[in-house]
Amino acid sequence: MAAIGPGLVAAAGPAGAQPAARAVKVGVLRAPDAPLFRRVRAGTSEEIARLAAELVRLRMDAIVAIGPAAVRAATGATKSVPIVAVDLESDPMAERFVTGLARPGGNVTPGEPAPRCRGGGADGARGALVGGGAGARGDRGRLPVGGEHAGGGDAGAPEFAEEGGLIAYGPDVPDMFRQAGDVMVKVLRGTPPSEIPIERPARFELVVNRKTAASLGLTVRPSLLVRADRVIE
Repeated sequence: MAAIGPGLVAAAGPAGAQPAARAVKVGVLRAPDAPLFRRVRAGTSEEIARLAAELVRLRMDAIVAIGPAAVRAATGATKSVPIVAVDLESDPMAERFVTGLARPGGNVTPGEPAPRCRGGGADGARGALVGGGAGARGDRGRLPVGGEHAGGGDAGAPEFAEEGGLIAYGPDVPDMFRQAGDVMVKVLRGTPPSEIPIERPARFELVVNRKTAASLGLTVRPSLLVRADRVIE
């Protein structure tokens, strides 16, 4: 709860009041398809569903569900315990997690499919444009960004550039969890999840890897370097 925890210190009471003495119990459910944050490791949807049911049985005040599978499991396990979802993959309307973006309804206030990279070198590909969801983050070690298949990569997760991709632009993950913490504070202070609008990531990060650019014989324009949040030399 590193990113969420600080926001919970005064969460039990109204704004400006001293926090109540009652302990707040928040369960964190992390799915295998969401390697951004960890409370549990589970290999199947059945295991995630079992863990979600356990959190409900333990009478959590709220649940943080991280990743599509965790959100599905949590919503399947309870319609009364508030759920704060951190999910970059799903369309919350299409998945029926919520009934609206401005007023979600129900007890949840919360993409793209995971890519699989194989055979790019054999096809002569020298670069790839990769989505930035959690599944992509989990598979980033497979991207052909080094060795015999060294190539450019433009991806939606900042970590890609750290591991050899050319350019990455995507949500600032620590800030995303701070957002989730702010939402959790509202929930624990009594605001129904059904009345808290769905939020998109507020901050994004541009990372440029000049080492990769040099290995490809490319020159990164100074105007892009100036705009970058981080440059890997």
